[in-house]
Amino acid sequence: LIFGSISYEDQLKKLSYYSNGDNVLFYQNSYLSKNIKKAYNSVVSNGREKEINNNERNFKAHISGLNNSTLYLNIEVVKSAMLLSQLRASNVNPNFIFGTQANYDLNLLNLTQEDDRKKMLIANSIPEIDKKLREEINSGGADLNFSWVDYSTLVGINYLVDGNSSLIPTKIDDNQAIYTPRLFKATAYGFVEIK
Repeated sequence: LIFGSISYEDQLKKLSYYSNGDNVLFYQNSYLSKNIKKAYNSVVSNGREKEINNNERNFKAHISGLNNSTLYLNIEVVKSAMLLSQLRASNVNPNFIFGTQANYDLNLLNLTQEDDRKKMLIANSIPEIDKKLREEINSGGADLNFSWVDYSTLVGINYLVDGNSSLIPTKIDDNQAIYTPRLFKATAYGFVEIK
């Protein structure tokens, strides 16, 4: 067996480097959210948690008193967009807003305004690969830009066919794909890596 899942714990460690210590996690009752919440609890020792119900649309009760906090968004992209919009509309100014791979999604850009995302950092573990290879695979219907499932499938297939070749940056070590998280800022034009 080869395990190809992304380490949300590694992503949260990288994000938490920028935290001011007043941490607040927004989460939902879903399988992915529970896994990210577990990783958050192992990385962040002094955080508050706010559960967002699946049918909830108004977050005013959740966002008061969050000025200068560090917010971790562990909710679906549509709810993340709504929360970001309501933060700005309510003049709530967090220090930073963090998102994991689950928020590395073009829909976040389409559903929010640039001002909503000014203080947002998003972790992404999909590295750059050869441009020609990326274009060929994407033209076949995959999405190596934003889908970690598509990318991890490529990592596994490459490993089974060619071992740890130089074609794919992610390597398999002890039957586990080793992803290196990178941080991105959401701009008006897309996601830009922070070096």
